Amino acid sequence: TPGNDHRKLGIGLMIWYNLYNFESVRQSLVNVLESAKVNTAPLYIALDGFQFWGQRPNLWYWWDPTISSEERDRRKANVEWTCSSPSCAIDKSWRDWGGGEFEVKPQPNLASRAVIEDTKERLRILIPIIVNWYNGLPDDKKWLLGGIDFGTEVDIGGNYSQRGAQTGFAAVNTLGLSGGVTSDNIDEAIRRYVDELDHLAFDLGIPRNKIFNHAHPWHIQSSL
Repeated sequence: TPGNDHRKLGIGLMIWYNLYNFESVRQSLVNVLESAKVNTAPLYIALDGFQFWGQRPNLWYWWDPTISSEERDRRKANVEWTCSSPSCAIDKSWRDWGGGEFEVKPQPNLASRAVIEDTKERLRILIPIIVNWYNGLPDDKKWLLGGIDFGTEVDIGGNYSQRGAQTGFAAVNTLGLSGGVTSDNIDEAIRRYVDELDHLAFDLGIPRNKIFNHAHPWHIQSSL
């Protein structure tokens, strides 16, 4: 805490707002902020719409037999590809956390405007809740907000594995980056994604020194 060398027990809170009912998530955020204030418990908050997005099938469910071909093409543009064509759009990915592989929804295309705008729409609801809480804290309690980020280990082709197949084609093609799927281009795609969300948070009132990025270690430069 400021002014002394004593350490305070804090809480790291990961909110997967695209995995659960959004209204329940919103109310949970309100509740935990109030509890942190009452109990003087500092919070670090990860608002993560990246790792899980099962509640957004309108963005990724491109193989839905009930949608039009135009809508199918739009959804293919929202997920990653394993070649330079939407014909290689993926319909699932895999993740290996804790030594056990499990299936997840397809990796989002981090350059897709539809994905980004959907993410920002939800953050425009959640971030002001945090800002209002933070602004209501007395000056000597502002440290209760340790920080905030907008994606856990954001990456392309890491946490969303294609079992050896290369991804990143969708992001690189969407951004028009020359040179193909290179490490530098992947870094740039991730950097632009987190940077846009950072700017949104700042514009909504989160202090600059409270905004952090959490890119995958493979893409650490993307977080700078």
